[in-house]
Amino acid sequence: MNRLHLPQLRFGPTRERFLFEDWAFGNGRDFLATLGLTGGWWCALNLPRNELFEERSSGDVDLLAGPLGLSIGAHDFYLMVRDARKTSPGASTAVHLNAALTRAGTEGLVKWPPEIGYTLAVEVKASHYDGAHWKAQHIREGGKILGALRKRQELGVNDVVFMHLGIVTPTTNVDEMERLFADAGRSFPRVFEARDLNGAGYYRRLMAGVERGGNTVWGAEGGGWVCFPEPREFTRQSWHSTLRDRLAKLPPPQFLRTFVVGCHACGQWRHSGSANPTGLVCTCGQRH
Repeated sequence: MNRLHLPQLRFGPTRERFLFEDWAFGNGRDFLATLGLTGGWWCALNLPRNELFEERSSGDVDLLAGPLGLSIGAHDFYLMVRDARKTSPGASTAVHLNAALTRAGTEGLVKWPPEIGYTLAVEVKASHYDGAHWKAQHIREGGKILGALRKRQELGVNDVVFMHLGIVTPTTNVDEMERLFADAGRSFPRVFEARDLNGAGYYRRLMAGVERGGNTVWGAEGGGWVCFPEPREFTRQSWHSTLRDRLAKLPPPQFLRTFVVGCHACGQWRHSGSANPTGLVCTCGQRH
């Protein structure tokens, strides 16, 4: 995981990306499940808007996701789960399901490219608490944020969410960290009320870390859903087909949940098993 207390994460455009990657490491799956993606999914992270939506505007989309399925039916998948249960009879059902999904992936049974239908998008902003004040509260950026959310809605994204993440400066003392975290929770800025969002959702979360023996022990708590997005009716969009064609250029993922990330050097899209692609090597030779 990234060391979120580094100075470059407190300021500038990298804060959202790094903080979101670390938040998603332990919370991404549950978050997507609350929005209906309880099974398989593809999740594009920090990809250019003009590549996802075929529009001329610059900038990235923090998260765009949709469902992903298998090319086999329920009966065949049941047989895979049954085989996993025979192999590990003492394991939990979750372990058996995971083993079956892993097998399906390695056998090339993930349906790829996905049909682009229902989609959800998340606009991420991050703030930093230095022990006394919140930095980059984003309250003055409300109009710009609402404009970005509205643009996603106009493009036909079904669920649109504003996510506000907060990071509290880590300390080496657990008691001090708990005090700072409590202070940050009481003063964590609320950027919008539900009535302001035109049907978009609003999710808030605090994160903090404690230094112990040179290692950073992370915690994420506080906040959650202020309001869920109001589902928008599905309408076929022109970018659905072009995005599907772009994803078709990638090999099928080897698991039923895949992050699609871009190379910072050449722009190629790649599969990643984690929201944090650190260590991933692109075909151009660039290591993330």
